[in-house]
Amino acid sequence: MKTTEDQPKKASRTRRSKGRGHRRTRTPQDLPVVRPDTAGIDLAVTSDIWVAVAPDREGETVRAFSPMSHGLEALVSYLQAMRVTAAAMEATGVYWAALYTRLMEAGIDVTLVQPRDVRRLNRPKSDIADCQWLQYLHSVGLLKKSFVPPPRILAVRAIARQRERLVTEGAMHLQHAQQALDEMNLHLHHVLSDLGGTSGQAIIEAMLAGERDPQKLAALCHRRVRTDRAIIAQALTGQWREEHLFVLGQAYASWKSVQEQIGACDARLWDLAQALQVRVSEDALAKTPVNRGPGRPRKDEPVAQPPRKRCKSRNGLNGGEQWVPRFHALFGVDLTAVPGVSILLVLCLLVEIGTDWSAFPSAGHFAAWLGLCPHNDRSGKKVLRRRTAPGQTRLKAMLRMAAQSLWQSQSPLGDQYRRLKARLGPAAANTAMAHKLARILWHLVHHQVAYDQSIFSQLDQQQTQRQTRRLRKQAQALGFELTPLPKAA
Repeated sequence: MKTTEDQPKKASRTRRSKGRGHRRTRTPQDLPVVRPDTAGIDLAVTSDIWVAVAPDREGETVRAFSPMSHGLEALVSYLQAMRVTAAAMEATGVYWAALYTRLMEAGIDVTLVQPRDVRRLNRPKSDIADCQWLQYLHSVGLLKKSFVPPPRILAVRAIARQRERLVTEGAMHLQHAQQALDEMNLHLHHVLSDLGGTSGQAIIEAMLAGERDPQKLAALCHRRVRTDRAIIAQALTGQWREEHLFVLGQAYASWKSVQEQIGACDARLWDLAQALQVRVSEDALAKTPVNRGPGRPRKDEPVAQPPRKRCKSRNGLNGGEQWVPRFHALFGVDLTAVPGVSILLVLCLLVEIGTDWSAFPSAGHFAAWLGLCPHNDRSGKKVLRRRTAPGQTRLKAMLRMAAQSLWQSQSPLGDQYRRLKARLGPAAANTAMAHKLARILWHLVHHQVAYDQSIFSQLDQQQTQRQTRRLRKQAQALGFELTPLPKAA
């Protein structure tokens, strides 16, 4: 009979992290300290905020503070008494904003860390251990600082994000109105492209006022509506139920209220944009020729061209074109001259980054921060998966929408997008074109140069040469020979 000592011992299983194939290893504790005057902060909104300073400080090096205002003031006083010049904390929701502002006002350099970056370094699982671990990682220089715009840009961001929420809420109210119309078998939203447009609003207000005649309701449509009035009258024939009319009235009133709030947000955004520092004065903008035409100017002709026609969106900023010169003054260049770049996209650039892009030393850094760079997981020489890293969600989504709008653009960027879409598919083409738009925008802002699409002529020539070589090879394989036509005099 074998004893316990004679039996072979089972190999101890290596603890592996979820979703990862490598072993979890701890960061060595003997790394050189590069920033001794640091602190680690573990944030909370209902429980205590834990703060840890360097172990060589006198007194209590780990303390808890209340998340209330008096607790934040005591926390700042404690860090100043401990001679702390830099602090690190995780970007958890919006809990970091109040403490971040107080620490920056006190002269403490704050490093806002993404939780996924700390998670890769085998972080502990308790509040006290978390703050101590953040303090150690920050002291040895292992934490990467997140980008945070200046306070004036943060003020614009707060209003812009409130406007974004209101636009989403308004769309929900229109959906409720459409549901009420469906229950009454009224197909108004099927014959009109926009229920919140001029014609849709006039018809709904007449319906709520008591009008039931389909012919009279159809006559309220704007003259530019192309749908036949007889078809609209047929769509307005249904069952007029009082309970559904009440729901329709509630939804329409809520939508109107949201539109008024959006207008107030637009007015507030304009006031805040007027207070920002500009790069180009109003006088210099008046002397700058407008160059927004889709064609490529020849070398011997002036670059000034009439402004291109812009499509209007119901969710666009109130004031329309008055924002274009304002954005031009803030960024120093007209970003809306790039095909696919709308006023809302430039507003998103302003509220998410600001006008100072010095935090991104190259276009590659900017694209990587956005999460538009390809991230290949390799094992040996084999690529396991290709994906884009997580990045700035709002700006990345806006750039993808701008890229998707290029499918009808008669410009070099539109030609490139259609080629990418045919070769890679819609999703990959949107990401690739968003990456290119991000690089173009960074180049314009960083170098302060106007957008000039004449530089794409060389790329067009290269594309034509590739097509010619491909056609010659196909003709030669079939036993034919291509002969170019003589050029017209």
